[in-house]
Amino acid sequence: MEKLTLRQFLASALGGRAQAAPTAPAPRDPAPVRQSSRPAASPLVNRGIEVQRRSERFPDVWVTNQRGERKRFRSDLINGKKVILGFIYTRCEGICPLTTHNMRRVYEILEEELENGLQMISLSLDPSRDTVHDLAQYANDHRVNLPGWDFVVAGNEEDTVALRKATGAYEIDPELDRNLSQHSGLLTFGNDRTNRWMGLGAGSDPEIIAKSFIRTTREGAIARLSRDSGPGIPLAARRLNARMRAAHEDPVCDVAAAASGSIATKP
Repeated sequence: MEKLTLRQFLASALGGRAQAAPTAPAPRDPAPVRQSSRPAASPLVNRGIEVQRRSERFPDVWVTNQRGERKRFRSDLINGKKVILGFIYTRCEGICPLTTHNMRRVYEILEEELENGLQMISLSLDPSRDTVHDLAQYANDHRVNLPGWDFVVAGNEEDTVALRKATGAYEIDPELDRNLSQHSGLLTFGNDRTNRWMGLGAGSDPEIIAKSFIRTTREGAIARLSRDSGPGIPLAARRLNARMRAAHEDPVCDVAAAASGSIATKP
């Protein structure tokens, strides 16, 4: 009997069928689509990039003002407004009286802004003791029970701490932060419509605070505030320039003149 080679045996077993062509590799799954880590869409857009309003970080907790009106902190006092926020408590013997005094000066300087919906807020840091009556008495004693200025207190300590931390008025050291007499002397101000915010020490010169407020909260194309006049310059800014020049003999302090280079500074 003729011997068969292994190749011949396999060919006979397969009935002469041709070997199947090698199977094509399975198609790869399409690369997974990377999910965007960008937050949910916001109505604010900066240079084509969606941004979150800073005010969205503020807790929308209930607060009560010196007139006994209950309001939502973010919805009623912040949304869509220009805001100046300070921190006080009615039994304070430290920086609170100075904070309130300087806020009143700023209120007077920014008279024009009041017509455009400026909201002044003085937030109590002592919700366990400050009552509506205390806030009203405090506002009356300091002659600041004025339209557009709310002295408010939250319903509890937890909401007050949340508001402080959201607005930056807290100490990193927890022990110091719990000491009410050592609270932050910060003024926070901004424009919720443009999402521009800034902070200054409450003991700063009220005219500097007012000018910083105008620059930070301005809207649209506006000429530089160092000029005395021109389209878009708020009346308050022009008054401030004139007062600041009159108050200083040194031309270095003359903001408008120094900016224009029209005078030489003292050696």
